[in-house]
Amino acid sequence: MPNLTIIKELNAPYEQVWEILDDFGNTHRSHPIVKHSEIVDGPQRGLNAERRCDLYDGKNFAQERITGYQPGSKMRIEVVDGTFPMKEMIVTIAVKPARLNRTAIKLNLTFTPKFGPIGAVMGVLAMKPQFKKMLTLWLQGVEDHANTGRLVLEGGKLGQPLPHAA
Repeated sequence: MPNLTIIKELNAPYEQVWEILDDFGNTHRSHPIVKHSEIVDGPQRGLNAERRCDLYDGKNFAQERITGYQPGSKMRIEVVDGTFPMKEMIVTIAVKPARLNRTAIKLNLTFTPKFGPIGAVMGVLAMKPQFKKMLTLWLQGVEDHANTGRLVLEGGKLGQPLPHAA
């Protein structure tokens, strides 16, 4: 099972970063490849919240559920349905306050591609670098959204401020 870990310090206050991550149904506000997201089952936040994320390409989606949750510090998200060629995909997120209004964040992604040995090779050679790029873009989007209150659009462009951020 391929594994990818990204450790980064975001230039954004911890409280704002956690609020963005915890607003599970609205990940499209900070994710530059997610055009629309919404809660489709369970609570709005926390354990067993389930969301659907439709991507900007208009063809792909992921349905994700929080399967582990420690308020203010950790969440474990499993992809339970979608168009990605995966048997299993899990993202674990850990956040904590860092120095000077910054946030330490650690993302860990594990995944098992479909298609047996061919999928395993593709997972390491092609999918892992794509997932690293996607997660890095998302962290930049979270940082930008936390600092500006603006929607993060396709490609990381900043849109209009959200009403509550004005």
